[in-house]
Amino acid sequence: MAQAARAYGYGEERAYRAPRRTRPDIRVVPGGRQREQQTSQATMLITLARVFAVVLVLIAVLGIASISLNSATLRATVVSSNYSEQITKARAQGNVLDSLKGTLDNSVRIKQMASELGMAAPVYSDLISLEPDVIATDEAGNLSFARSVERAYQTAS
Repeated sequence: MAQAARAYGYGEERAYRAPRRTRPDIRVVPGGRQREQQTSQATMLITLARVFAVVLVLIAVLGIASISLNSATLRATVVSSNYSEQITKARAQGNVLDSLKGTLDNSVRIKQMASELGMAAPVYSDLISLEPDVIATDEAGNLSFARSVERAYQTAS
């Protein structure tokens, strides 16, 4: 079996090596974990920022809702006042028409105006009675000559 050859023999001088740097001593201070506290503070700041953003969005939504409700209320108030004005005008016109109707329906005034126009009450009246109409229509509402002739024949007999 083949074996790997050693880089240096036992008696040979070794190549120059740079002196090793000595590392500074590490001291452990009990009760630390400051890095995790900084991380938790950062996550706390992020959480506070998110909560602040959510609160701002809620305030904006509530503000928009409040503005829209106030606008709708104002619009309803304006429409209501317009209807109230129209009702008031209609009542005033109704009162005027009622008084006009009372004046026009007054029989004394009617007789006075008729006499001014030279009209007089009739001496007698007569009643004229007409025979039933013989004109007939079909199902569509159009005049039907055949049915009218048939009806005239029936009334004559």
